[in-house]
Amino acid sequence: MNGFGERLRGLIKNGGLTQVAFAEKIGVRQSQVSGWIQGRHGPTLATLRRIRDALGCTWDELLG
Repeated sequence: MNGFGERLRGLIKNGGLTQVAFAEKIGVRQSQVSGWIQGRHGPTLATLRRIRDALGCTWDELLG
Protein backbone atom coordinates (compact mmCIF):
# COMPACT_ATOMS: atom_id res chain seq x y z
CA MET A 1 0.00 0.00 0.00
CA ASN A 2 1.22 3.52 -0.73
CA GLY A 3 0.98 6.68 1.37
CA PHE A 4 -2.08 7.97 -0.45
CA GLY A 5 -3.77 4.60 -0.20
CA GLU A 6 -3.13 4.34 3.52
CA ARG A 7 -4.46 7.85 4.12
CA LEU A 8 -7.53 7.21 1.99
CA ARG A 9 -8.29 3.92 3.72
CA GLY A 10 -8.00 5.61 7.12
CA LEU A 11 -10.21 8.54 6.12
CA ILE A 12 -12.87 6.21 4.74
CA LYS A 13 -12.78 4.10 7.90
CA ASN A 14 -12.83 7.15 10.19
CA GLY A 15 -15.84 8.42 8.25
CA GLY A 16 -17.70 5.23 9.15
CA LEU A 17 -17.95 4.14 5.52
CA THR A 18 -17.22 0.94 3.67
CA GLN A 19 -15.37 1.04 0.37
CA VAL A 20 -18.66 0.19 -1.36
CA ALA A 21 -20.58 2.99 0.36
CA PHE A 22 -17.77 5.45 -0.29
CA ALA A 23 -17.58 4.49 -3.95
CA GLU A 24 -21.32 5.03 -4.33
CA LYS A 25 -21.05 8.38 -2.58
CA ILE A 26 -18.46 9.70 -5.06
CA GLY A 27 -19.89 7.96 -8.13
CA VAL A 28 -17.19 5.38 -8.92
CA ARG A 29 -16.89 1.59 -8.78
CA GLN A 30 -15.62 -0.08 -5.62
CA SER A 31 -12.83 -1.65 -7.68
CA GLN A 32 -11.51 1.85 -8.42
CA VAL A 33 -11.40 2.70 -4.72
CA SER A 34 -9.66 -0.60 -4.02
CA GLY A 35 -7.10 0.16 -6.75
CA TRP A 36 -6.33 3.56 -5.23
CA ILE A 37 -5.90 2.05 -1.77
CA GLN A 38 -3.63 -0.68 -3.10
CA GLY A 39 -1.60 1.79 -5.16
CA ARG A 40 -2.40 0.23 -8.53
CA HIS A 41 -3.58 3.56 -9.93
CA GLY A 42 -4.63 7.01 -8.79
CA PRO A 43 -7.74 9.15 -9.11
CA THR A 44 -8.04 12.11 -11.47
CA LEU A 45 -7.94 15.65 -10.11
CA ALA A 46 -11.72 15.96 -10.51
CA THR A 47 -12.18 12.74 -8.56
CA LEU A 48 -9.76 13.91 -5.87
CA ARG A 49 -12.00 16.93 -5.37
CA ARG A 50 -15.05 14.65 -4.98
CA ILE A 51 -13.10 12.46 -2.54
CA ARG A 52 -12.05 15.47 -0.45
CA ASP A 53 -15.58 16.88 -0.39
CA ALA A 54 -17.17 13.51 0.45
CA LEU A 55 -14.75 12.88 3.32
CA GLY A 56 -14.78 16.46 4.60
CA CYS A 57 -11.00 16.51 4.85
CA THR A 58 -8.27 18.92 3.85
CA TRP A 59 -5.90 18.50 0.91
CA ASP A 60 -3.09 17.89 3.41
CA GLU A 61 -5.03 15.12 5.14
CA LEU A 62 -5.78 13.48 1.81
CA LEU A 63 -2.50 13.96 -0.01
CA GLY A 64 -0.04 14.23 2.86
